[in-house]
Amino acid sequence: MVPNIAGNRAFICAGEPSGDEFARLIVRAYKAQRPELAFFGIAGDAAARAGMDVIMRYDEMMVFGMQSSVESIQRSLMAYRTIARLLYRERPDAFIGIAYPGVNLLLCRYARKLGCETYLFFPPQIWAWGGFRKYFIRKWVDRAVSVFPFEYEYYHRRKLPVVYLRHPQLESLSVYRREDRQ
Repeated sequence: MVPNIAGNRAFICAGEPSGDEFARLIVRAYKAQRPELAFFGIAGDAAARAGMDVIMRYDEMMVFGMQSSVESIQRSLMAYRTIARLLYRERPDAFIGIAYPGVNLLLCRYARKLGCETYLFFPPQIWAWGGFRKYFIRKWVDRAVSVFPFEYEYYHRRKLPVVYLRHPQLESLSVYRREDRQ
């Protein structure tokens, strides 16, 4: 079950293909509980098919691996500025960042300043790298939403605002079985 969102308008930022797919699943889950909830923001075709109003496509702001680090930083900064302007103009009740931590964590900070509830689905893997981000999560995110039980425990032990959500693709992946095991 997805965390409850106050208000009727939620801005989603899914900055990559996997984020678009998860945005689709998230929008579907929320719409099943609250059909009046309007979703808009950055995503792609998958989220649009679920009923999200895509006002900017994620592929317009993606940073690709072979670019120089300076170029990557510039594109991320441009993406942040563009999305921040959209947030300022639209004034949603909630901001939902999906993965894309380099930009979405900063957007949570900005959305919070605008008075939005902030949710971060698939939060940064601070258990693997970037432990310093726990301070930003504590300060800028109302709820981090983890789909991995061990990650939920890790966040919870550090008193970070986290909820556990069963991985949305678990059902569809359960049809695959290893043949060398029983």
